[in-house]
Amino acid sequence: MDQRAVFTERLKRIDKGKQIEPEDVIGRKFQKKFEHKYGPAARRNRDSARNGVVLVIAVFLGALAMLAGRLGYFHLSQFEGLPEAFYDLQGRGVALIVAILLAFFMAFFGLYGKGRVPALLTGCAIMYFGEAAVAANATEFWALMFSPEYAQTMAAQGADYVLTPTG
Repeated sequence: MDQRAVFTERLKRIDKGKQIEPEDVIGRKFQKKFEHKYGPAARRNRDSARNGVVLVIAVFLGALAMLAGRLGYFHLSQFEGLPEAFYDLQGRGVALIVAILLAFFMAFFGLYGKGRVPALLTGCAIMYFGEAAVAANATEFWALMFSPEYAQTMAAQGADYVLTPTG
């Protein structure tokens, strides 16, 4: 078998556009099909619908973290005998509990990247600024979680946001 003749024959096939590769070599056609089916663009399309659902869950978990932070600090501040510095924390104590919960969500539920951290923070902001509206619409439930005095105070702040059925 003459290697020079085989090489010349192969060059002629390549020039004509009839490239035939051995079976163990991946050709351009296969590569394009594979990238179309499994490449980064296909992965982005699959992830986009799931990512939307995860973003909604992240907003909910952010709001839940803020609620749990407020609830946790509220009930911890009711205990007597804790250091005086703990009682002076107030909003910073809530922020500390919320930060720990958000770090837990990010670590164990994979809520980092792709806009998920901003979604968590958005949920926190919604609950932080919307607590008065929630308390005004669910005063009895808020009184069960917190104290009745705190629930009344928050309901008074959110009196403008009470939902009433219109007939």
